[in-house]
Amino acid sequence: MISIYGRKDLGTGILHNKTSGGIGGGSMKGKSQSENTKIKIGNANRGRIHSKKSRENMSESHLGKPNPKSGESRKGKPLSEKHRKNKSEAAKLWWKKRKEEKVNGN
Repeated sequence: MISIYGRKDLGTGILHNKTSGGIGGGSMKGKSQSENTKIKIGNANRGRIHSKKSRENMSESHLGKPNPKSGESRKGKPLSEKHRKNKSEAAKLWWKKRKEEKVNGN
């Protein structure tokens, strides 16, 4: 757009941009955040409730893509024996907890 409308400082147009764009990349380019900063950001976003419009947009953007949890993305790739054992143990634990919750009335 800058090339179309031109820059005022160069006398070529109406825009007040100081550069023609594409320079820089933000203050975090090439850096990583500290663990403390990551924790603060995580805590700030925890419990966040997205608006109905935001949820619709997210849903629409995922339409037609395979769900990574459905196993569709792993089709044709055999699981290792260790992975199969871990999945089996996790499922047994999940069912055991579920059964206990039903017994306790939760």
